[in-house]
Amino acid sequence: MQAIFKILQPADFTSKIRDQIIDLGMRSGTWQDVSAIDYYEEQFKNLANINVVYQNENGLITGYALAKSHNEAVLDYLVEDPAMKMSDIGIDLSLRNRTNDQSWIY
Repeated sequence: MQAIFKILQPADFTSKIRDQIIDLGMRSGTWQDVSAIDYYEEQFKNLANINVVYQNENGLITGYALAKSHNEAVLDYLVEDPAMKMSDIGIDLSLRNRTNDQSWIY
């Protein structure tokens, strides 16, 4: 198996995948608070988001990226970055419809 970037559908988030992503976030220090787990659980299921994982040759998730609309990000970071403003910028959700055959292989 080759390493790939894969766009996950909300239904793809099995407990095994969820646990790998959460473990990755905790080990990397990205998530330093257990409340982050609840936040990302919500993000996995949010149909307006695009979740991308990087799986190594053994299928282990070694990277994760969350893409969300600009305005949703503004709401998340308004306190930390008051310079962020609402906008008409959006995400092309058609990316979510890519099949496994269309995943990026590296």
